[in-house]
Amino acid sequence: MGPRTMNEIVNVCLIGAGRAGMIHANNFKSRVPNAKIIAVVDPFEDACVKACEELEINRYYTDYHEMLRHAIRLKRLVSKRAKSSKSTVTIPIITRCSGTTTSTP
Repeated sequence: MGPRTMNEIVNVCLIGAGRAGMIHANNFKSRVPNAKIIAVVDPFEDACVKACEELEINRYYTDYHEMLRHAIRLKRLVSKRAKSSKSTVTIPIITRCSGTTTSTP
């Protein structure tokens, strides 16, 4: 895989539609050129629906396994718990990432 171009769209799937997740989502949406949030994952459907409305998207999953079944390839994981060995959600996702993981503060 070659270097990224400045115009390459980076698809983002938000995992966790709570307060912190939505802060990250809005930062991606407003501050990261070429970032496109395409889906939300949260175990609470009402949180997914609310996030989708706010982010103006229509794809959500209440089970991250379902998202992984639909993901063609993952390049990055940005997560507060990305480096946590105790996270039952991020560990299976990390194993699918071809790039590095980033832990946010």
